[in-house]
Amino acid sequence: MADTSQPNNDAGPLFICGRQYSGNTLMTLIVQRMPGCFALTNEGVFFEHRYRVDKIAGDAPRAEWVANNLKLKNAVLTKQTLAWLTAWVQQHPKADGLSLYREAMRFLTETTGNRFWAQKATSYVYYAREILTSIPDARMIYLMRNPFDICTSSMRRPYEVESIVGRTVGWNGGVRTIEQIASGFPGRIHIIKYEDLVTDPQPPIEALCTFLGVRFTSELLEVPHINPSENHFKVIEGSKGINTSRLYYYMNLLSRSDIAAVQMLAAKDLLRKYYPTLPHNTQPLSTGARCVGLWLIFTGLLRYGIDRIRWARRMNSSFIRRTYRRLIALR
Repeated sequence: MADTSQPNNDAGPLFICGRQYSGNTLMTLIVQRMPGCFALTNEGVFFEHRYRVDKIAGDAPRAEWVANNLKLKNAVLTKQTLAWLTAWVQQHPKADGLSLYREAMRFLTETTGNRFWAQKATSYVYYAREILTSIPDARMIYLMRNPFDICTSSMRRPYEVESIVGRTVGWNGGVRTIEQIASGFPGRIHIIKYEDLVTDPQPPIEALCTFLGVRFTSELLEVPHINPSENHFKVIEGSKGINTSRLYYYMNLLSRSDIAAVQMLAAKDLLRKYYPTLPHNTQPLSTGARCVGLWLIFTGLLRYGIDRIRWARRMNSSFIRRTYRRLIALR
C-alpha cells in the first residue's frame, strides 16, 4: 500500500522505519539491490543519541563516535570513514553531530560508487519530523504490519514472554505518528503494508521505485530469507526472502484470549482503515475470551509498567528523552 504522495526523483537519503517485526530488514535488503544505493543493514542509532554527540568534548572524539556507531559490517570501511572524518573535522572545527553524520554517509556513498544512501531504524518514526526537517532531501519508507502478527513475532522471542500491551500500544502510536508526519511532509513518506509486500511483491516495489526515482528490475525481489523472529537476526543465503509463511500466522499461534486482548487495545479506526478484513473477524470472540483478554491486558500493564521503571533506572536521563520524543511525535 502506498500513500498519496507524488514521486520524488531526487537522490536524497532514505530512512526505513516501522514497528519491530514489520519487515524493515527485508525492505532494507530490497533497497540495497537498487542501482546507486548504499544501504546500512544494521539498526541506525544516531538520531536517538544526537544530543549526546553534540555534548562530546573535542572534535576528534565526536568524529570517532559517529564513525564507530554507524556499525558498518566492513571493518575496512569503518577505518576509512574514521580516518576521513578525523581529517574532515580538522577543516570544520566545532562541527555538530548531524554534520559529522551526514559527511560520513556522503563519504561512504561516494567511496562505494553510489549516489544515495539508506538506513533502517525502527525508532526513527518518532524522529521523522526532526529528520525530514534537518535533512531537506531525505525521504522515508514506513513498513506497516497488522498488530496481531507483530505481537505473535514478539512473543516468540524467549525474553519477551508477554508483550501484547507494549507492541499494540506501539503499533497505535507508530501509525498515528506517520500519518501526521506524512500530511506535513507531502511527497517524502511512502507507506508499504507488509501483507501487500509478501502476497504480491511486484506492484508495491514498482510503486516504491517510482517514489524513489529508480528503475524496477525483477532482481530487487530476489532477496534471501531472514531467520524466524524467535532467533537472533541472520540472513539465510540461497533462500527466498519474500514469502507468505508469516502472513496472519497469529491465527495458529495466538490464543483466542490473546487475540481478544490485541483487538481491545488496537485503535479501532486504524484497524478499520488498514485491516478491515483480518481472518479472525470471521470467528466472533466469545465472552470468555474477552474476559480473559481483559485480564491479560491488566496483568500486561502491570508487567509493562514494572519493565519501564526498571529500564528507566538503567537508562536515567535517556528514558526521559525517549519518552518525551514519543509524546511530542504527534504535536
